[in-house]
Amino acid sequence: MKIALVRQAPTYADWYKQPMLGLGYICSYLEKNGFTCRIFDAYFFRRTQEELYREIIDYNPDVIGISAMTYQVTSAAQLASKIKKKGSFAFSVRILGLIIHNAGEFSTKSIQHPCSHKPFV
Repeated sequence: MKIALVRQAPTYADWYKQPMLGLGYICSYLEKNGFTCRIFDAYFFRRTQEELYREIIDYNPDVIGISAMTYQVTSAAQLASKIKKKGSFAFSVRILGLIIHNAGEFSTKSIQHPCSHKPFV
């Protein structure tokens, strides 16, 4: 199974340009347990949302996890919806992050996207 872990492009500031350690831990764990995993870090590599979208589609993963902080929830949902609309893919998209995990009913009503608010790992 191919898994894509995604960190979005910066939305307002990119001064803290560090690789995302949490995604590295998750990817390492998945690879250790037999999964193929790749991190798409648009923030660190300064990719636009469109470039990020293209890279994910080209990778053709079975599962996608998108990391999102509070201010990124809307753009994460938009990216997830755009990927799911591609149509020819049979993968699952999940948005990961404390706000999504703890928001419960709020997250599905306020951003109105087709993705579950539960993390896949």
